[in-house]
Amino acid sequence: MIIIKQKSTNKTYLSYYDLFGNNEIALTKALSYLISKDSRSYYELLKLLNINPKKFNLNYKEVEINVEKSRARNRTDIEIFSNSSHIIIECKIKTNRLNKQLVKYNVCFEHENKFMCFITQERDTNKLLDENICYIFLSWFDIINHFEDKKFLKNNNIQDFVHFANRRFKMKYLNEILIQDLSDEIEIKRFLNHNLYRRDVTFGTPLYFAPYFTQKSKKKAGISYISKVLGVLTFKSEDINLIKEDLKNFTEDEELIKKWISGVSINQVNEIKQTFYFLDKPYTFNKSIMKDKGKFKGVGKDWISSRITKNRTVSFIDFIKHIPELMD
Repeated sequence: MIIIKQKSTNKTYLSYYDLFGNNEIALTKALSYLISKDSRSYYELLKLLNINPKKFNLNYKEVEINVEKSRARNRTDIEIFSNSSHIIIECKIKTNRLNKQLVKYNVCFEHENKFMCFITQERDTNKLLDENICYIFLSWFDIINHFEDKKFLKNNNIQDFVHFANRRFKMKYLNEILIQDLSDEIEIKRFLNHNLYRRDVTFGTPLYFAPYFTQKSKKKAGISYISKVLGVLTFKSEDINLIKEDLKNFTEDEELIKKWISGVSINQVNEIKQTFYFLDKPYTFNKSIMKDKGKFKGVGKDWISSRITKNRTVSFIDFIKHIPELMD
């Protein structure tokens, strides 16, 4: 049930977007309605997806937009297609574990130019290279943050969508700082000399990365650096030349791009897709930030303890509380 108008009021504060409800499908329908009703929103979404409408024949007037299209084995959230290009958009909330879902959409494409986009709650600049399909990862935060720009203040369609998404789904949640153990000599070199962090395939992009040097690293134990994450890509290291243009979306610093490219080639593992975090110059702490010690219940809550779990993220507030310079 949705209460459209409260008692003792002269009007409703809700928009037509609120009629879609509160679940994952509601937000999907709201986005599809926005880009179908408002051509400017449509082109802005393509800009976020880094898809050139002229190059791929995706002129607003010529495309068809479907929502919840069913096929024999699956159902898609949003589809945009023209005579030569096909975009499938899957929308997720509260999860970004998409690895097992990538392949099942391959049979859905009907045209030459294939784009598979996943929109998750977590920020994600990841772009997965495939021989036939361009996989793109975006977050609801990216979309809402983009449409909150003052240049859209007079666009009522966009404003209604933004208010609906923020009010119903609280899309401002972000993974802020990723903390992971770092002990391998090659990966330490990749981080310190090339502003890179390499790992197995993952999705979701934190704002910052802070490596924790273990005792095995032969470095000063603890967190001594924090780097801004400028972008994330998943690809085979042998395909580094294919993603050079994507790196230009992360920075205009040509020297940094050269460092990234040379860093990818260290201990190159062909035929295996890996995720690379492309980092800015790190900030260095005078004293290392350490784990919480002890084995009692609750140790490491909102922080890190003896074992740092995979994809461990903490908030800025909890991170700041442990910076020695601020504690002295």
